[in-house]
Amino acid sequence: MKRVAATLVVLAIAGAVLYYLGIGPQLGIEPFGIGAAKGKPEQRNPSQRRRGGRAVTVKAAAVRVGDVEATLSYVGSLAPNAAVTIAPKTSGRVAKLFVTVGERVKEGQLLGQLAKDELAEELREAQASLRVAQATLKGRQAELQNLKRRRQNVKVLAGKELVSRDEVNNLETQVLSAEAQVDLTKAQMLQMQARLDNARIRLAHTEVRSPFAGHVSRRMVDRGALVSASTPLFEVVDIDRVKVGIAVVEGDYRRVSLGQPVAVKVDAYPDKRFNGTITRMSPILNPRTRTAEAEIELDNPDGVLKPGMFARTTIVVERKRGVLMVPEASPVKTRAGYGVFRLTDEGGKVERVKVTPGLRNGGWVEVTGDLRKGDQIVTLGSSLVRHGQRIRIAGDGPRAGSRRGRRGSGREGRPGGGRGRAERTQNR
Repeated sequence: MKRVAATLVVLAIAGAVLYYLGIGPQLGIEPFGIGAAKGKPEQRNPSQRRRGGRAVTVKAAAVRVGDVEATLSYVGSLAPNAAVTIAPKTSGRVAKLFVTVGERVKEGQLLGQLAKDELAEELREAQASLRVAQATLKGRQAELQNLKRRRQNVKVLAGKELVSRDEVNNLETQVLSAEAQVDLTKAQMLQMQARLDNARIRLAHTEVRSPFAGHVSRRMVDRGALVSASTPLFEVVDIDRVKVGIAVVEGDYRRVSLGQPVAVKVDAYPDKRFNGTITRMSPILNPRTRTAEAEIELDNPDGVLKPGMFARTTIVVERKRGVLMVPEASPVKTRAGYGVFRLTDEGGKVERVKVTPGLRNGGWVEVTGDLRKGDQIVTLGSSLVRHGQRIRIAGDGPRAGSRRGRRGSGREGRPGGGRGRAERTQNR
């Protein structure tokens, strides 16, 4: 019995709610049986119940004119404009370190110094060898000049038949030998010069310098460490400009192009917007992910943007100005297409206006149709109304025909109702 009673109560409440909304069957009684009329219930046309029946409480807003943008949103991470790991080109022991992490450096600034005693000694030895070769060259060149003068004199005497031909030939051989010695000494001097240049280069390689202006992001060694060639010592980054890499999906690829403006936001500064530009785009898509790599660059003169921050990017792909806009909840789609319900001046009713939605932005949607700026349209509750439906705007005061009004009219306006009925019973 308890289950049956509970079921009857639920059915009674559901029927009352449907009747209250104007979409239930006409039972000939008002909600909760208060003020019920006697006799046969009035028959109503279903279309009349939908249009001129009970008012539905809704919210409304005015059509406005504004600007709308079509945007694409992607996420990525900030990266430095340039980052390089600096290593020495020779082996040795770290003698000095001139910078630390976070320090700003200039292009060509000395960051570290390896021990250079041995290389400096090699340089001095190469310089001494070169000076010896130069002195040897001078002596052999003087000897060659002396032999050439003797050969000239002997040739003169040979013309007068005062010396033999063998003596002339002997001097010719000595001159050729002296010339060969000079050439050999010149070659040795070039070899010594090369050794000297190599020693200078190796000595210069003990100095570790920054290839560009930036900040020291890491220092991998301490003073006194023994390192070999290509052992990382420092990492320098350029963050005067930063970049964001995103993966553009295949469907958006045709809408993204070089030079498009991009708005970038980071969690560290939620109320600040940074402006960037698309500077690079891959000409191909990754066959696995069907995405193309794109790169966005941003100026960062104050250095507030740090590489590694999570970035949210918004790319503006289309912009329209001065268009009609309605709240996104207003358009309702039916078989006939999209439409909105506009308030009329005929007793608080609405009419359906066919519209075509367009771009969406910030909770508003662009529409085209028979609308004007300032028209009041239904926003909340648009799915509950029909063309010609009576409505009540939420917040406009008690609704005509509410429960309280019906209950009061039942007691006071109907003959024999309420207290008068009790008095008649006592007289009998």
